[in-house]
Amino acid sequence: MLLVVCASAPANGQEVAETLAEALGLQAYSIAAERNVDRALLDGRDVILVGTPRDPEWLRTHPLALRLSPQGFALDPGGEAAGEDAFFGVFAHPHQPGRVLALLLPLSPDHAERVAAKITHYGRYSYLVFRGDRNLARGWWPVDASPVSIPIP
Repeated sequence: MLLVVCASAPANGQEVAETLAEALGLQAYSIAAERNVDRALLDGRDVILVGTPRDPEWLRTHPLALRLSPQGFALDPGGEAAGEDAFFGVFAHPHQPGRVLALLLPLSPDHAERVAAKITHYGRYSYLVFRGDRNLARGWWPVDASPVSIPIP
C-alpha cells in the first residue's frame, strides 16, 4: 500500500496519512509526497491519495456522480461540499486491474485526522462524506457493467 500526500492536502497531510494507515491496520505501507511519486511507483500497488493529485489521470476511474475540483468536491445527489466536509472514496486503480485507488479529500485540516481515524468504522462502503467529523453520507457506487450482473426487464 502506498499513501500519497498530494500537494493539495492540508498542512497536516502527513499526519492524516499516518492516522489513516494506523486506523486501517496497515502493516506494509509507505507514505510519499506527491512530488516524489511517478507512475512506476503507483503501478503494482494499492494507493490512497490524501488530497487531489495534480495529474487528473490518477483519478480517471472515479464515478460520474463525483465531481472533483481544486476547491473541493460535489456528490450527486447532495451537491457541493461545505468547508468542513471530507470525502473518502474507493475506485478502480487507473493502471492495474484488480488493484484499488482511494481518495481522502478533507477540506478542513481541523477535522482531517479525526475523519481518517473513523473511516474503518463504516465497513465496506464505496464512499463516505463527513461534515466536521460526523458522517453525513455513505453509499456504494453503481455497478455499470459487471460480468455477473443481469438486467432486470
